[in-house]
Formats: sequence, structure tokens, C-alpha cells
Amino acid sequence: MYLDFSAIKTGEDFELLCEDLLECIGFEIESKPARGPDRGRDIIASQTLIDGLGIKDKHRYLIECKHYAVSGKSVRETDIGNPIPKMSTHSCDRYLLITSTVPSENVQAQLSAISNAVPTYKATIWSKGDLRKYLNKYPEVIKRYFKPESNFINTHLEEVVKTFKEYMRLPDKLSNIKKLLLQNPQILPIEAYMSSHYEYRNEIQFPDGRMIDCFAVRPDSGGIRGYMYYLGSPYEDPFTDSGQPKKELKFLLDSAYNHTSLAIQILSQEHILHPAIIMGQDSAGMKRKYFAQRRMRGFGPYAELNIYIIVGQRAYYNEMYEINRL
Repeated sequence: MYLDFSAIKTGEDFELLCEDLLECIGFEIESKPARGPDRGRDIIASQTLIDGLGIKDKHRYLIECKHYAVSGKSVRETDIGNPIPKMSTHSCDRYLLITSTVPSENVQAQLSAISNAVPTYKATIWSKGDLRKYLNKYPEVIKRYFKPESNFINTHLEEVVKTFKEYMRLPDKLSNIKKLLLQNPQILPIEAYMSSHYEYRNEIQFPDGRMIDCFAVRPDSGGIRGYMYYLGSPYEDPFTDSGQPKKELKFLLDSAYNHTSLAIQILSQEHILHPAIIMGQDSAGMKRKYFAQRRMRGFGPYAELNIYIIVGQRAYYNEMYEINRL
């Protein structure tokens, strides 16, 4: 199930969600979230594990919860400070950062180095993808913190496209675009099962008036994937009776060609098509050396670009027009 963490409005509610999840997993909550001075912690929890010989090993966890899903910003070093003295203060030998977004590259490096500084200390991170994975094992927790999906999506193509375009004009509805993509994979072609890993920007406008209706970006082990969507007229044949493309289709194809020609170039991090701009975070979740290596070879930031031009009847697979160029 796709979970939209921006639906959780306060940091307090996010801390309570994390507490409930930890209890379901098997942690004992020793100190619950509380307002006011907390000496640098949100939750203190412990867990006792028994190995194959029956030997018990108990660890005490200092857990910090960072809820930035509404703003979309990543967790930075200044947000968590130095965990080591805080772990010592609370007699913990484990540190867990739980975030509804992602940690910055510096935070990942900082936490990875903790065991080098203090060999008995260990630290790890649950980012939004990890959190969704754990939560989906415990539907009772989901029910407490996430309202049932509203019936705002009509599976009829014309209504879906209408809703899609309405949401693209309203920044506060941007997260609902993901729900449309996820719940209508036969209409809006994207890897629905991977949709929780993508970030989106809508209505990317260029000076010549051409527009990318939706740009989806996902970093993975092979590099950064980009998906560019162009929405045409629903229920209208994009070809003339003689089989030639109509003006709208020509315009969309030409737009896709121009934008692709831009996106495959070496881009500054401030460029409108750079993945860091699309995702709203430093390095777009990739190590900076990834971009440096591609620049040295004369390559742009995207290892793969997928362009979708969507027009005509798409309610059924055997009755749709789609031009897809990789």
C-alpha cells in the first residue's frame, strides 16, 4: 500500500506512529515521546535478542523521529546534531533515525562513522521507503494514522485526466498525483509498484510555451531514471483519416524531442530539469561523485529517460493510442 506521509500533519503524530510501529515489531518502549526539553531524544526503546545458543543480548536504542514529508526536505546534520554524546547521556548503545523523507548524504556518512568512533555503538536509518515497508506489515498501525482513501478518483479516463490536470494547478494537491498514478496504472503508464520511490514535479514551463505536464524521477543502482509525461486530448483520435498525426500530436512530439535534447545534456544543479531540482534535495539522493563521473565522460545526469505522450482513448488496452519512445 502506498502511504502518503504528508497526511500526518504534526511531528508529534509522527512520533506516536513510530512508537506504535516499534512496539509491534517487538521493541519495549522505555521512554515515550514528550514535549519540552528531552536532552536530544524522541524515544528510548530496548530490544532483547536470543541467539542460537540461548544467550540473551539486550540493546538500548536512542530513536529520533524527523517528519519533513510536508516540506519534502531531507534530514541534515544540523537537524540531528552529534548522536554520540546523546547516546551516552541516555545510556544507549544503538541509534535509530526514522524520517518521513530521506537523509542527506552527509547524515548517512555521519551515522556510518559512529561505530568507528565508538566500536560498541551502532547506528542506522529508516527512511520513507523503509518506513513504508515496515508499516505495511502492520495494517492496524496504518488504520490509526492514515485515513481510508477518499473516493476522489474516478476510473473513467476522462475524469482521471481532468482530476490530474486540476491537481497540477494546485501545489497542495501534488501528493495526490502519486495516488492517481498508483491507482490507475492501466491509464497512466508508470511502474505502479515502484511509485513510492519516485518524486514528481508538475507543469514544468519553458519560455517557448512548451510544457512537461509531469516529470517523475527515481535514483536507483544503475543511475537516475526520468519519466516525462505529456497529456493530450482524451477520447480524440490523434491521427487524421489518412493516418497523419494531427497538430496536437505533432506539437507534443516536438516538445518531447526538444525537452529530451535538453535533459540529456550536462546540466547545472540549478537547471529546471536537473534531478536535484525535480526531487528537491541535494544530489537527488545520489552520491555527488555520480554526477562528477558522468560530467567527466560528457554525459548528463540521467542514465535513462522515458517519454510518454498520452492521447486518445485509454480506458482499455486494446483501445488506446500511446507513443512511447525510450
